[in-house]
Amino acid sequence: MSTDRHTAGLRYPLGVVALVVAALLLHVAVGQFVATTAITGFPMWLPIAGSLGETVLVYEWGVMRFGFALVPAGAFWLGAQYERTNGWRRRKSRENGTNAV
Repeated sequence: MSTDRHTAGLRYPLGVVALVVAALLLHVAVGQFVATTAITGFPMWLPIAGSLGETVLVYEWGVMRFGFALVPAGAFWLGAQYERTNGWRRRKSRENGTNAV
């Protein structure tokens, strides 16, 4: 088994892990930003939706939408790409009687 093939096989599972970690970091960062902003006020460059509470809800909704919809969709896409690139190797190795990973 070559190292290059093994590394290429880990690319997509590590992509899923990175996607989940990015979602968690985004959630923590927005939470920290909202907590800080509630005390100091919103920066002038940041779009504001009505009152402070409405603006917080809009940004929190965006983060929740990312975590709820885009992370599973991205994980599904990465899984499909993983199967597309690595699944044929496993099927072909079974046909040939070898055990390639």
